[in-house]
Amino acid sequence: MLPEIQLPELHEAIKAALIAKFPKVTVDYYSRPGEKIAIPAIFFELESIEAANPSDNGSEQLEVLLRFSAECITSYKHGGKLAARTFAASVASFVQRNRFGKPITPGRFTSSSMESFNAAENAYESWSVKWTNMAYLGTSVWDASGIVPSHVYLGFAPNVGTGHEADYIEVAGVNSLPIL
Repeated sequence: MLPEIQLPELHEAIKAALIAKFPKVTVDYYSRPGEKIAIPAIFFELESIEAANPSDNGSEQLEVLLRFSAECITSYKHGGKLAARTFAASVASFVQRNRFGKPITPGRFTSSSMESFNAAENAYESWSVKWTNMAYLGTSVWDASGIVPSHVYLGFAPNVGTGHEADYIEVAGVNSLPIL
């Protein structure tokens, strides 16, 4: 059975992880235009959900690539342009390889660039950090009941089936199979 990800729980986990790493920073998801914010700040968003793997893993779940972005916002009072870039580099380093305690693949940093957060207010300096994680959506059809194999073997015709166990080659033990 593959673990299903719940998007609201993932958002809360990312928020909690960012708060723990950057305790003096305002952290939230999906900024609200026009609201005054305490800076420095990180506002992150799930930008897109894309199909990740065209093959069927047999679980009837949807394997997806989750594309996130985080706006790292400072001001000229808080160090200006260099501070914004340094802040973004710290966030990029943090999201790289991070699973945020959830059943997703390790984060993969993809890019960072200047953003124009709240263009009407020139006091802000913002850089965007983008990363991806892969996850499964939907419930697996496998309920983990019944006999769970402890070893995986490969046999070649015609030497397969009962009586040919000695001809099989062990491919992997369950503990060495790739799991998210």
